[in-house]
Amino acid sequence: MTIIYDYSNSKKIRRPVILVSSQKYPRKKFHFFSPILDIKKYFGHIKLAVFLLAPLIISLMFWLILYGQNISLDYQIYKLKNEISQTEENLATLQEELADAESTIAINKWAAENHFVPVKNISYLNLKEDNLAQNSLLRF
Repeated sequence: MTIIYDYSNSKKIRRPVILVSSQKYPRKKFHFFSPILDIKKYFGHIKLAVFLLAPLIISLMFWLILYGQNISLDYQIYKLKNEISQTEENLATLQEELADAESTIAINKWAAENHFVPVKNISYLNLKEDNLAQNSLLRF
């Protein structure tokens, strides 16, 4: 029998360790496997932490997926709005070109069919006069 005193305690208390010569003690041959062997001691705590954190992690993953899809859909909507505005601009320019391409005779014929009256005298508002209201009253 051998008595060894253990001083690894943080309180510097001398603790005896009794070794019996008839008993075999395991040696730690591989030091890099020791963290893996220490996990066995705390495996219950690890399982508990995984089971408690699993719903939180899964909900976080679902939120990230939905958030990413939302951003993707917002970008697609933005692209579609830009395409619509460009198409409307192209339509407006094509309508202007069509109106310019039609002859004046066809436009006059269409106006006559839809009961438009031709205008012969156009008078413009003279903004250079000082008081427009008094001038318009004096004319009547």
